[in-house]
Amino acid sequence: VYLHPASLFVASFMGEVNRIPLTNGQSSLGALMPGTGTILIRPESIGTDGPMALGAAKVMDVAFFGTHIRVHMAPLAAPDTKLCAYLPQGTVVNVGENMELFARDAVLL
Repeated sequence: VYLHPASLFVASFMGEVNRIPLTNGQSSLGALMPGTGTILIRPESIGTDGPMALGAAKVMDVAFFGTHIRVHMAPLAAPDTKLCAYLPQGTVVNVGENMELFARDAVLL
């Protein structure tokens, strides 16, 4: 249910999730995967490595949450899109810097 929700409602109900609209394989971040719908990516599935390249993003906000660092970012290719990532404890990231982002475990609904 958490990693493979049946609907957008269930995905949101089960916790924070990044939503990226996709039309004919194209999103505001470029060609991420084939299909049309909404790509769902959990914050802990976004980081500095992974099979799906999301591109560079500017760090907007950083907060320590004990088990992880919560980072809000704006992709340079789509500054109106906001992404949230939970990075490992001890990760050094500063507001205003750019990071190359990657994702894993993306789901298309």
